[in-house]
Amino acid sequence: MSDNATAAALAGFGDPSTPPPWPDHNQGPLLNRVIWTLLAISGLVAAARLWTKWRKTRRLYWDDGLIILAWLLGLAHATQMARAVQHGLGRHMLYIDNPQREIVIRLGVWALMCAYLSPMVGRIAFCVTIYYLTATDSRIPKWPIWVIVAGQLLVNA
Repeated sequence: MSDNATAAALAGFGDPSTPPPWPDHNQGPLLNRVIWTLLAISGLVAAARLWTKWRKTRRLYWDDGLIILAWLLGLAHATQMARAVQHGLGRHMLYIDNPQREIVIRLGVWALMCAYLSPMVGRIAFCVTIYYLTATDSRIPKWPIWVIVAGQLLVNA
């Protein structure tokens, strides 16, 4: 995006050559702390689940692989957000210069993709777990589980 296009896009905020009237607060470090704390908690829960399952059955299943994939997508999201914070995410847009703003937007788009995919894969992993549990009883229909999985894919992807 050129400087003229940026100036035109930000014209609603006033003259781009003068600083905005509000202070330059940086919420990026807080964002990083929250994201990495929540990722660590989810990693501990996933590790406890995998360890318990391995200890009981001596093998892992498809749902466990999906849980690992969901956590890795969460890690990719956290990494992209941390990189975006390094380039100015968390500050007001007018305080970030053009090259940094473009990097923040690009990283934010990639982070958003991982932010959608990670919980979707986690929900599908739960559906696979339910499928495994219901597979032992032939009286329970399996089609509602597949409808939920298809709904997850349709809505989120």
